[in-house]
Amino acid sequence: MLNQWYFKVILLTITSCVKAEEYISPPEWRGLSTMSYDDISSFVRTPSIITHMESDRFNRTSILLYSTKNFLYSSDGCVTDTIVLDAVNSITGFTQSASLRYVFVVVQELHCVKLLSRHEKHYQSFVGKCGSAGFQDGEHALFNRPYAAVLDAKDRDKLIISDTHNHALRYVDTTTKMTSTIIRSDIRHPQSLCWHDMQLLVVNKGRYISLVSWAYNGSVSNNVLAGSKTAGDTFGRFSDARFRAISDIAKLGDDAYIVVDYQDDVGKMKLIDMSKQVVGHVCIYEGYSCKRTTTTGGFPYGPRSLLNLEGKLYVGAYSRIFAFSQSQYYPPLCPYENMTVYLKPGQKETKVELVDGNIISLPEGSYVMKKKAMSEMCTYTVNVTKTPLTKRITFSAEYEVECSLVGTDDYSKRVLETVLNHQKNKLQSIVCELDCSLSTSINPYYHCNGRHLTVHWPTDNVYVLGSSEPAVLMDKLRRHLSKSNVMKRLELFVLSNRPALIAKERSRKVELLTSCMDTRKKYNARLNNCISDK
Repeated sequence: MLNQWYFKVILLTITSCVKAEEYISPPEWRGLSTMSYDDISSFVRTPSIITHMESDRFNRTSILLYSTKNFLYSSDGCVTDTIVLDAVNSITGFTQSASLRYVFVVVQELHCVKLLSRHEKHYQSFVGKCGSAGFQDGEHALFNRPYAAVLDAKDRDKLIISDTHNHALRYVDTTTKMTSTIIRSDIRHPQSLCWHDMQLLVVNKGRYISLVSWAYNGSVSNNVLAGSKTAGDTFGRFSDARFRAISDIAKLGDDAYIVVDYQDDVGKMKLIDMSKQVVGHVCIYEGYSCKRTTTTGGFPYGPRSLLNLEGKLYVGAYSRIFAFSQSQYYPPLCPYENMTVYLKPGQKETKVELVDGNIISLPEGSYVMKKKAMSEMCTYTVNVTKTPLTKRITFSAEYEVECSLVGTDDYSKRVLETVLNHQKNKLQSIVCELDCSLSTSINPYYHCNGRHLTVHWPTDNVYVLGSSEPAVLMDKLRRHLSKSNVMKRLELFVLSNRPALIAKERSRKVELLTSCMDTRKKYNARLNNCISDK
């Protein structure tokens, strides 16, 4: 079952230049398949497409180190510094050295990797012969359109480069510049790279993600994780998922990654959920509804690169970097909850409004319904059952009278019942009129405590659990009752009293009283349930 990750973006704001605030640490994401972001703001404007981003660990006053096709920049969101003024054609990736003093810059169209000194702010050749494509290991290595670079997770003095047109992963010792080949089989046009513990996630030709693993004996394996060689736009299990052109992959948590699937000027952000082995959705919310989903479009600013940093997701797009701020709202992919609908007394079937707005009639039973949410087919259950509780419009009054004088013997009980039924007829003709019907199956009932006699006249206007209360009708009945003299007093004929005993009214009202459909049980207001009448 997919509990998909989402992004919730409520408000799009282009912020003014303010210093970066202290970031909130991300929540525990392990095992989750939903997440969201509260808003999206513009972090910095740039002259062209953002090809790669990292946390700037060299400059403590800066936040991001990022590249366009020609330059590297450092920015805190307010002040942006062009690290070196020499333009380099087609930068597709970079990574910072273990010492942070250098940056290894991948220049795809020149088929080489350059070394940038952060102190001296200039480039020098590193590996590959700039301007010459080829395949060769050793001290004079050749590359063919390399794309990305990452430091080895085990040895930070080693560099791993995706050599796209050689269909290979290359290994470079940064101290000796000696180059070797890690793998050159079962891998197609390797591009973006991202570590998953001690395994390496590799984007292949933008269409699928493979997982490169190292065994204890030094052997290397490469297995397809998600997607296939066939292009598509499908979500779900890794084996069923399809991508068109992944341009970048970034880590969100221990078991969660996000990719940009880019084609035809539309970049769709998608979730890679390692714990559930599914490709999930990214939903951009406006208010409380998802307006731009990954099935009907994409992030409208052409995202090309991603970086998750201290609780914020930075999205590099055309001429701008956006910062997604995190929230604690986690809407499920399948938002349809099971529902229970109650039959009214004597009713054989009832009308049910389904989540798609259709209204159907269903008899007693349990029904499994289906409705798509994005591309996921969701199910929910509709249970139609007899109501255990009912709410009945009831007229109630309280009178001041000595309880020892009423209902204590057969004669006084019969007299009181006769009086109450006479009041019932008045209520029907004067107060209810055609709006309600005093019950013909349930007689008026009463109880007396000390000097307070409480009487109830139930109607046959019954409402089941979950239905809206008849507020308009109740207000109308209250107005009618307040204008009439019905219930204002009771004339009680008691054997020891001549003439009749007059019970004065203390209060009267129209209310909804809860009762049990099962007459063998009584309603317990504290438990809000029916219990056996023992």
